[in-house]
Amino acid sequence: MDAYLKEIAKTMSASLLGNTSGIKIEVEAEALDIDPDRAVPFGLLVNELTTNAIKHAFPGGTGTVVLSVQRVDDQIELCVSDDGVGIKEKDPAKGLETRGADYVAIFVRQLGGTIVLAPAQETGTIVRIRLPFLLVPAGSPERVAA
Repeated sequence: MDAYLKEIAKTMSASLLGNTSGIKIEVEAEALDIDPDRAVPFGLLVNELTTNAIKHAFPGGTGTVVLSVQRVDDQIELCVSDDGVGIKEKDPAKGLETRGADYVAIFVRQLGGTIVLAPAQETGTIVRIRLPFLLVPAGSPERVAA
C-alpha cells in the first residue's frame, strides 16, 4: 500500500496541483499488501478524500494533506488529514456530506469499512476509514479475514 499511495499522491500532485502549488501531499504508510479486487475502490476512495481536502481545506493555497495507512489489529486504517481550515459545521459527518462524501460512502461500503470522523477542530480535518484486513494465503485463490 505504501507504493500504491505514493503513486496516487504523485499522480494527484501532477494533475491537480502542478509545480507551483503551495499544497503538498505526503504519504506515511506501512508496507502492507492490498487484495487486488479491492485496489481500485481503495484508490478511488483515497482520490476522493484527497481531492476534497485540496478543494476545500486551503483557501489560501498552501497546506499539507497527509495520506496514511496502518494495520490496527484485524483492520487497516486509512487516514486522510490536512492542516487546512477544517469543517465548520456542527456535525462533521454533515460537513463531509456536503463535500462529495456520497462517493466516499459508496467506496467505504464496497470495501466493507466504516468512516470514523475526528471531532471538529480549530484547523484541519482528519478522516479515518477502518477496513477489514484481508490476506490471500499462498497458493490459494480464496481470501480470508486476518
